[in-house]
Amino acid sequence: MKLEDIVCNIEYAKKLKELGVSQESLFYWVLHTRKGSVWTLMEKPRKFNEWSYVSAFTCTELWGILPKNNIKIQLTLDGYRGEYNAKNGCAVTRKKGSNAMAKLLQYILENELLVNNN
Repeated sequence: MKLEDIVCNIEYAKKLKELGVSQESLFYWVLHTRKGSVWTLMEKPRKFNEWSYVSAFTCTELWGILPKNNIKIQLTLDGYRGEYNAKNGCAVTRKKGSNAMAKLLQYILENELLVNNN
C-alpha cells in the first residue's frame, strides 16, 4: 500500500488547514518550489520554514479530531461512507476513508457545528 492510499488528498488537506485545523500529523504534503511547485508526501520535514506544507491526515488522526457523537463511518461497495447526524446532517461517500472523514470534518467546521480549538 502506498502512502497516498492512507492519507487525505492535497485538496482536503489544504481546506482543513484553511479552516484552522492544527497542523500536527505523521505525514505532510510539502510544496517543493525547487522541483517546479510539486506537492509530495513526506514525514515531518526538518525545515518547515523553507517549504509550504499541510498535514496529510490519516484516518486515525482524523478520528481523533472529529466529534465522538453523531458520527458513523462504514465501508460500503462504493467506498467509505461517513455520516454526521446533527440538526443539519451530512453524508459523504469517498473511495478512501481518510477523504470521507476529511470531508465530514470540513462540513462540520464550515457549518460551525464544532468549535475548533486546535
